[in-house]
Amino acid sequence: MNRPHSGRRVPALAVTLITLASLVVLLLVPAGAGAAVHTLGTGSATFKLDPAITANLFGLAIAPYPISPASLTLGGSNVTLTMPVRGGTWNTTTEHGTFLLRGGLRYVRGESVVIPPGILSGEFLPFAMTAWRAGIGTAAGFSIVANGTRTPAFFDEQLRGTASIVTRNGHRFVKVTSVQLFFNDASSIAIKNDIGNGPNPRDPFGTATFLVRLL
Repeated sequence: MNRPHSGRRVPALAVTLITLASLVVLLLVPAGAGAAVHTLGTGSATFKLDPAITANLFGLAIAPYPISPASLTLGGSNVTLTMPVRGGTWNTTTEHGTFLLRGGLRYVRGESVVIPPGILSGEFLPFAMTAWRAGIGTAAGFSIVANGTRTPAFFDEQLRGTASIVTRNGHRFVKVTSVQLFFNDASSIAIKNDIGNGPNPRDPFGTATFLVRLL
């Protein structure tokens, strides 16, 4: 036996309007906008090496050289290292993440540093740092591979810097600035063991800036 429907009927037109409104909201929200953890695309990491420490290293006949595809800009003791970023992850809520870098940095010791600054003469003793992982606000921190072993390389009491999301040409990027890096015990000892001298623990390495696309 059929019973009369006691509930209120919603007009078909109202149902259609509600459906269309929901569709408009879905179209207006960018894909992945609600996700906190993002995969990172490509970008760049720029390190302005501490000029006082760089000048001290030049005085010890130790100079920095880039490992391709990284590049180095020299201006006296003002040295800027630029490395491509090949990926990683970033949490837009906690502003923590890891950047995977390409290339590296080699400290080379010679008999003397000649003009232009950073060019060495004499016998070369190299120390190479590759496969950089820059952990911002993570327990893993900042590590490199040296002599075939991954090791923590730099530290920062906060290791956070200042993070923001910027838009360029319709794409979103994470930008992290003012990351202050210092040599730790492991990197200082490794450099000195390989080339006989080098920076001390807690000597400033430099300031890092990251600009990487969010996928």
